Amino acid sequence: MHGEVKLTNLSWHTSETAIAQLGFAHARLINDFRALAASADALHDEDLDLIGPMLPRSADRSIAIVGAGTGFGEAALVREPGKAIALAGEGGHIGFSPEDEIEIEILKWLMQRFGRISVERIVSGPGLVNLYTALSEIEGHKSHFNDPHQIMAAARDDHPRARNAVERFCAIFGAAAGDIALTFGARGGVLIAGGLSEAMGPFLKAGSFRARFEGKGRLAHLVREIPTHRIVVGNAALLGCARLAASLVSTPH
Repeated sequence: MHGEVKLTNLSWHTSETAIAQLGFAHARLINDFRALAASADALHDEDLDLIGPMLPRSADRSIAIVGAGTGFGEAALVREPGKAIALAGEGGHIGFSPEDEIEIEILKWLMQRFGRISVERIVSGPGLVNLYTALSEIEGHKSHFNDPHQIMAAARDDHPRARNAVERFCAIFGAAAGDIALTFGARGGVLIAGGLSEAMGPFLKAGSFRARFEGKGRLAHLVREIPTHRIVVGNAALLGCARLAASLVSTPH
């Protein structure tokens, strides 16, 4: 805010002034997911991995970006006549909405520890640990892992509780992604980013992500037509930064 940033989930603090002092004429701080949104029109088929059914990608409809890493991020490339605007928000802090009895129990377990529960308390790296621990204790077991990478590795080795946690994670991720698609009217597609997406690729494709993405009651028919892809190219955010910088060249500072 006002040219400075202090990250919610990391102890980083910097400012545009501090960056400019490194030798730049100008510096502009932007949200990482805004940068990803700005890259959306420059991504090609080989930069994306299909999640769910093959559906046409429309070049004239809005696109949403969602992702799980240290937190949960969201943004969108919103279309207006003759232009596209990259917007980012704080969608990770929207409230978690359980959709079955197990998720109600998960919500209760989390509320005892954190109070209000946002999507980010589950759909993030720390959230995967929360989810695994909650499911283990609800089932009367001791949790064995306290790191998301350990849980992912155990899930790939078919550890039953770790796999259950990862599959539930993907389902809740899909539900949140579908909500954000509806929020932005993202008929052009939803792109999945974030530090966990690469490791979770096979699990995201397994079905629970897409099933919950589409499970939107009266608007299921609309969401069913929205394609979902995982970004697999490594420099998408930098590409978005370059495109935003080019658009700001003539903007007064």
